Amino acid sequence: MIRILILFLMVNLFTHARVNNSFADNNFKLEQNKIREYAITFKVFDKEFIFTNSSEDYYRSFKRLMSKYNIGIPEEVLPEILLPLTESEKDFVNITVSNLASEANKFSNYRDNNYYNKLTETILKVRKLNLSAAIEIAIVDEYNKVAAIKTPYSDNQSNNIRYLYLLNQARYELVSAILYDMNKIN
Repeated sequence: MIRILILFLMVNLFTHARVNNSFADNNFKLEQNKIREYAITFKVFDKEFIFTNSSEDYYRSFKRLMSKYNIGIPEEVLPEILLPLTESEKDFVNITVSNLASEANKFSNYRDNNYYNKLTETILKVRKLNLSAAIEIAIVDEYNKVAAIKTPYSDNQSNNIRYLYLLNQARYELVSAILYDMNKIN
């Protein structure tokens, strides 16, 4: 009888330990699911930032990244997107996007260019979310100037496709850089 009781207690003890271990594993898995991401693919970018026409659109895109893709952006920094730009910042945006678009146009026509240098310079200078949003909107405006014009198929159309690709690449790289910077904050 004592042996049966000891056997019963041992089985009960091992079962209890196994259930607790399983419970701990599940909690660990739940914690793993809460790991924040700080990068997105171009496909996600293209889906979530498809029509950025205002700072509010840019803000909503980042909110979607946070909710749908678990992007680790501190909630308290997002309102910075909606802050107005100073006159010098507006000038910076206009000059920067004009230079970037010009270099992208040269690149798309196989002329000597500094597209990647200008893109890198821009990424290194843009550290504020409202400035990033303004550049995004200005690049989208440049994109729409070309994309809105219907052209018949001709030899010149391929350069427009390359130009639009380069503008979208610049947008993606800027958002990627902002996400990387947010990783440093956390």
